[in-house]
Amino acid sequence: RNVLVLGGGINGKIAEIFKFPAEKIAYVEIDPVMIEMAQKYMREEDKKLITDKKVEIISADIRSYVRNTKEKYDCIILGLPGPETSLMNRCYTQEFFSEAKKSLSPGGTLVLSLPSLENYMAGELRSMSSCVYFTGKYVFKNCVILPGERNYYVFSDGMLTDKPGFYTAKMKQYGIKPMFLTDNSINYMLNETRVSKIREEITGNETFQLNRDFKPACYFNSMLLWSSYSGAGLIKILKYLETGISYIFIFVLVIMLVICVILKKKGANYSVLMNLGIVGFTAMLVELMVIFAYQSVYGYLYYRIGLIITSGMAGVAAGSFLFSKGLTGSGKRQLFIIEAILLLVTAAMPAFFNSGLPEAAWFGVVFVPCFCSGAVFSIISAIIGKDGVNTGVLYAVDLAGAAASTLIGSIFMIPALGIAGTAFMASIGVICGIIMLFFI
Repeated sequence: RNVLVLGGGINGKIAEIFKFPAEKIAYVEIDPVMIEMAQKYMREEDKKLITDKKVEIISADIRSYVRNTKEKYDCIILGLPGPETSLMNRCYTQEFFSEAKKSLSPGGTLVLSLPSLENYMAGELRSMSSCVYFTGKYVFKNCVILPGERNYYVFSDGMLTDKPGFYTAKMKQYGIKPMFLTDNSINYMLNETRVSKIREEITGNETFQLNRDFKPACYFNSMLLWSSYSGAGLIKILKYLETGISYIFIFVLVIMLVICVILKKKGANYSVLMNLGIVGFTAMLVELMVIFAYQSVYGYLYYRIGLIITSGMAGVAAGSFLFSKGLTGSGKRQLFIIEAILLLVTAAMPAFFNSGLPEAAWFGVVFVPCFCSGAVFSIISAIIGKDGVNTGVLYAVDLAGAAASTLIGSIFMIPALGIAGTAFMASIGVICGIIMLFFI
């Protein structure tokens, strides 16, 4: 009787709901312009439905609305694409399912769909589907999968069924006579063999991970799925990096330390350059973690991303300005202190993101590592400037570290390791940078 539609309401979902005795339909759409454009060009009969007094159109972030609403719904329909981006992934996580469950009346259902094939699921598609299924099942007691070109997943703590007779009887009960969804087509779609086959494909995956806000397993599985369209070579690389990125990162750090030792014995001193690159890498990685986590929690990333970047740039400017004089004689000691602060910040990232602090604190947490990065740049400029090294070289090394962090962090570390794993790797990097200071 009380239905909540989360996205996709203008493509026919609301019209279908009107065929049932729904008393109230709440339709949440993040972009109000989409509603305006749809109402401008949609058919008159569809426009009458979407403007019906039963329908309440709400312009809000989907996660924020579900988290904060006081309403109780009999059915929640998730009409979004699959978890193919970090923005979409946040609506397929354990946290989202828990929030949706709190918004359901007793025995209420959550319905979503994912892409599929009629009678077969490839490995990457199966992995993504299994991830969503088991994540939902972690929150809800029951789930039925209705197969088709898109598989429909119905989650509930109440009794559910995938027997075709139940659905054909409901159609007759409400007097619904669809043009294409006839009794024969329902019996075909929900053929016991097909339903069992799809269920075995999805539930038989023993290597699944739960999809979490800060450990986006479905997001990485979607990357694998889309990469499969480009050939097996890219898939193999991504699958290896899923488990091997940590070992590769640590191996590179060890090689850098060995180089520092060798060059120090030969009288060359490039430890400061490597240290600067690591600090630039870490500061950018923390900023990426904040951007990803902020989007997962609040959703309005593109609306507020300017504030996050501004906070980071302000930190760099403040650190560079305060330490621009270099303070000869104590530069090395200052580097130890500043990088110790950076280590504390990176190690505390997971606890911070789960602390429930106010939104303003998110912008402050970006300021600190960027402040450290700016301070380290100024101090190293003073130290290495005595050896005649051009400041442009330092700037290039700093940017190289940040660029490497953007590539490795956004594509591999955060999707594969999650926030906690990425923060741990960043902390190891800072520790390595602190060790390099002994070779200065």
